[in-house]
Amino acid sequence: MDGDDYLSRLEKASWTTAQLVAGAEITYDAFTNYMRSDLLFASKSAGRGKARAFPLIDIYQVALLARLSKLTGKLAWSAGALNYAILIDAEIRWLGPDFLDGRPRKDQCSIHDVHSDRLAEVATSIYAAPPPYHHRDALRPYFIFAQERDLTHGRTIIECGQKGDIGVLDSTDAGGVYINMTATLRAVDRRLIGVSCNE
Repeated sequence: MDGDDYLSRLEKASWTTAQLVAGAEITYDAFTNYMRSDLLFASKSAGRGKARAFPLIDIYQVALLARLSKLTGKLAWSAGALNYAILIDAEIRWLGPDFLDGRPRKDQCSIHDVHSDRLAEVATSIYAAPPPYHHRDALRPYFIFAQERDLTHGRTIIECGQKGDIGVLDSTDAGGVYINMTATLRAVDRRLIGVSCNE
């Protein structure tokens, strides 16, 4: 699969609930559970009785949530950690150098607005998301690593990086949960291509 070519086609589509369930390889009951979780969705409700259209990022987040919550046994923690993965760069930009230096921010927009704007960006283009969401090189995969101490203390922080970029990924004694994010999302892509070809 040529990453950029097929990803640009996948991101232009909007996906039904049935396609999301097939792409993320989950059950409808699990989907209902995830919709009720703390996971932030880029898609918005279309209104009562109308079908919701999901962008590609929602399918990726649901697939990752299924894997991460299964490994950790913590749905709320996993949802918060995946929100962190998508939103952290926007939050840092919002805080800005003034805030980090102890001066008040000049920008008056709320953190809720920052989150909404960020989700709208990644709904429009998967390339607006952090690189692990659109990187497809199987020889240099990105991993998600959740440290045991963060899981234990409820800190919803995960690290995303390639082997060698994150110190803990090179440590044999690091306790926690690893997911090969690149392989997981490549599998989602294959299933979505199959679903779209069969319709």
